[in-house]
Amino acid sequence: MKAASSSSACRRAPWPSGCAPAFYTATAVGTKLAAGKEEREIHGRKYILEEALYGDVALVEAWQADRWGNLIYNSSARNFNPVMAAAAKLTIVQSQHIVELGELDPEKVATPGIYVNRVLHVPYGEPTVT
Repeated sequence: MKAASSSSACRRAPWPSGCAPAFYTATAVGTKLAAGKEEREIHGRKYILEEALYGDVALVEAWQADRWGNLIYNSSARNFNPVMAAAAKLTIVQSQHIVELGELDPEKVATPGIYVNRVLHVPYGEPTVT
């Protein structure tokens, strides 16, 4: 396991539709996270090279899903779940609500079913606010 900032970790997850295999970032320059990584200076600023992170399995939580794997997320679940679902070879989703085909609002679908392999219904009610 390697440590990375959340922005770098998200950026390292490649989208299958044409992601670069690596990118330069200034995020970890001068920290322990940069140890052993290629460093380059571009226009007077230092950057380190981060390679894409390919996942074998992504475990994703969705608010709503249909049987084809189209997913709608609730709140901050939209931050990393769509990226990880698209980057993994196998994506397994647990969803609080399973709906019939055609019931999801297409404008709210954040992950299309083409990136999802399995959908599990795990109802556990509305989140409680304390």
